[in-house]
Amino acid sequence: MPLGSSVALPLPDGRVLVNTRIGGRDRIMLAALGKDVAPFIDTQEQTAQPLALVGDALVALTMGTDANRTIALASIANRRIIRRLEGAKGMVFDTMVASPDGRTLYFAAAGSIWSIPVDDGTPKQLRKGDSVTIDPYRNQLIVRLTGIEGTRLVRQPLAGGPEQPIVLTSGLPLAPWQVWSTAVARDGTIIVPLASPESWFWPLGVIDPNTGRTRVLDLGRKDSDMAGGWTSDGKILINAMGLRSTMWRFVPVRVAAE
Repeated sequence: MPLGSSVALPLPDGRVLVNTRIGGRDRIMLAALGKDVAPFIDTQEQTAQPLALVGDALVALTMGTDANRTIALASIANRRIIRRLEGAKGMVFDTMVASPDGRTLYFAAAGSIWSIPVDDGTPKQLRKGDSVTIDPYRNQLIVRLTGIEGTRLVRQPLAGGPEQPIVLTSGLPLAPWQVWSTAVARDGTIIVPLASPESWFWPLGVIDPNTGRTRVLDLGRKDSDMAGGWTSDGKILINAMGLRSTMWRFVPVRVAAE
């Protein structure tokens, strides 16, 4: 994936959107096997994560910076912005998902989970949360909360009602990192970054929400923080962010006085 990518969104046609950061500027890029990576939207404005599919025809993304930052909806077919949500202007978005009917967006910002109609409006604060994804097959939000007790997941029914904790039974904690909008499979399995005590890095794992059992995916590398999500054909799209460093030694040099 392109340099700086941290979130990727598989499109229904097999192409992938990725967030890149080069020279301090974010841009959403379109990637496909055998083709050069190209900007998804032809604009001088910054386009950035989070990313979410809205039905099969639209993508929600972040557009602009600072006070002008907001959620924009773009057409997958012609790669043009069709709407900006003025009601969310100026907010900082962490993760974002769309409802199964494509009428509502849910996003995490400032430690809370919010909703906003895709036709625009005033964001509604729903509950506390640091990250949000969705189980579209069971009409539930999956909310990540990180606090002094650690990181945990809860289910929040879209129709309302009390949260339902997802209790992990394998002893491997969750990493306090983003969960992708495509993290939940049809059978309910959730792809999440985990915090292994055996590694500096966060490996990718899957959770069976019915049993709480967690399993680390063996991807053949131990040198990267990982995140991932499901594609429409049941495969897993993975992003691995490695860490490279160099060590330097500086030796003082005496300069003779003239």
